[in-house]
Amino acid sequence: MNTNTDEIQTLHFDYIIIGSGVAGLQLAVAMSKHHFFCAKKIAIIDFSKKKDNDKTFCFWEKGIGKWDNLVSKSWHQAYFYSSENKELRIDLTPYTYKKIQALDFYNYCISVLKKNTQFSFFYEKVDTVTETDNTVCVNTNQYNFSCSHLFDSRIPEHFKDQKKAYAYVDQSFSGFEIETNTPVFNKDNFTMMDYRFTWKNSTSFMYILPESGSKALVEYTFFAPFTISATEFETQLKNYLNIFFKGIKYTIKKKETGVIPMTNFPFNKQHTLRTTKIGTAGGWVKASTGYSFKRSEKFVNSIIQQLIAQKPVIGHQPAARFQFYDQLLLKILEKQNTKGPEIFYKMYKNTHPAVFFKFLDEETTLLEELKLILKLPYLPFIKALIQ
Repeated sequence: MNTNTDEIQTLHFDYIIIGSGVAGLQLAVAMSKHHFFCAKKIAIIDFSKKKDNDKTFCFWEKGIGKWDNLVSKSWHQAYFYSSENKELRIDLTPYTYKKIQALDFYNYCISVLKKNTQFSFFYEKVDTVTETDNTVCVNTNQYNFSCSHLFDSRIPEHFKDQKKAYAYVDQSFSGFEIETNTPVFNKDNFTMMDYRFTWKNSTSFMYILPESGSKALVEYTFFAPFTISATEFETQLKNYLNIFFKGIKYTIKKKETGVIPMTNFPFNKQHTLRTTKIGTAGGWVKASTGYSFKRSEKFVNSIIQQLIAQKPVIGHQPAARFQFYDQLLLKILEKQNTKGPEIFYKMYKNTHPAVFFKFLDEETTLLEELKLILKLPYLPFIKALIQ
């Protein structure tokens, strides 16, 4: 850290957002479009300039959505393959599964914000954050910032030490964006989960998003308390393509990899009076699925309304029963990882997608949830309850 105070500038803002990922940018864009914030000065601090297409954002929703101008591909039909080679063809109606390239999202949001003089971007690494009754101070190598309220996407340091006390698995994934020499994909159907190719004694599956007959993202995903090496990921991806697309020549256009924590750690309780945790750090990721892009809209909308009403700024608070369901499934994936493929197969086979997606969006009634749960294998859940 630079200790020469003569070189460090001091800047004050009404709000500071640390992190320009999904959570930070969605929040900033929402602020830019509401008259309540038109006189507010807002800083966005991130060490990354978001110049890389480092992720693929996918989500389901009904009808027209607020990000449709960025959607590169959407689907109304899905495949599911069990480990016993049973195929399900799933009609998602009335939902649509949508895909957005991360760089398109970053570019759009940043261009919207940079047209508005109330927003300032700083490409800095945050060193320290301190909070008093009236102010939050954020220090970087070049600046001393202060604000009335901070939105912080950094995962708390104590999470690393405490995560073992909670249900926890990693969603680790690695994928190839490929182009084949001849059309082999059904561009109108994506593969939600393919358990015909799975790592021994694990909940691991292939996930395929076809852009066209000859272009697709093929990804190997683990919902497990362990993962495999980057080299092994690539080996297994190539093995899968060689087995299920035998003889097809392809070119790898892009690679993608990442890890998402799936946990019931109480991220939603890490807020203070003047600091609101956002994104993964605020519990915005659905613990049992790893999805967060569409879910973030609920948290952003809640934050906007809480700021306007001058209420405690904590974002959307899911009903306790949905957190309990997440905890049960996570405990199964943590302690009985081999049961995952059977559970997901029964979920997709026995539940209409309209109800299943509604359940994952935490919008079902208690009766709908009971009907869904009763169609699942009960022994793993009993063991999870005991644990």
